[in-house]
Amino acid sequence: MTKIESHALGLLGLVKKAWLGLSQHGLEGERAKAALCLDHSGSMRTLYAKGFV
Repeated sequence: MTKIESHALGLLGLVKKAWLGLSQHGLEGERAKAALCLDHSGSMRTLYAKGFV
């Protein structure tokens, strides 16, 4: 059982899809950082609507 299977079984399908997409572009060994920013206040609503964010 892999680490993903033992800790986040519900994410396994998404991980497989992401791995497939990366491998199709030859990016299996690359590392990347991802960030999530949530705007609860709605102050950036126009930026989201215009596609800037």
